[in-house]
Amino acid sequence: MNSFFGIGLAELVLILLLAGLLLGPQHIRQIARKLGLVAAGAQRIIAQLRLQLNSELDVLDVQEMRAAVEDVQQMQKQMQDMRREMQNFLSQESSALQSVAQQRRAVPNIPPSSDPSSSPEPTIAPPKPGLPQAVPIPDDPES
Repeated sequence: MNSFFGIGLAELVLILLLAGLLLGPQHIRQIARKLGLVAAGAQRIIAQLRLQLNSELDVLDVQEMRAAVEDVQQMQKQMQDMRREMQNFLSQESSALQSVAQQRRAVPNIPPSSDPSSSPEPTIAPPKPGLPQAVPIPDDPES
């Protein structure tokens, strides 16, 4: 350590010599003792502040970790609920598809009518729910 509060070793020795000459040897001992007690007290206070700060940070970290664990547990519950809903939905849809398939097997095949009066334009099937509707577009007159 080259400097103490921005004061080098040579400057510190000069200050101590001047203080010794001005105050005398008896007062130097008392002042040095008081400075030592003040420095020790300051170190004690700093150590206590560090301990208190570290304990507060540890408590905050523990609380944050608990909150994070609770969030993860809540997400897991939501995922389980979504899985159950999807399984229920899929089982309902598969049973509906099976019933439609059974109904189609029960209906005999009817050949398409060969009626000449039927329209030559293709018919558009009714849209399925949730899908966009098909729009008929006339042929390009320029071609």
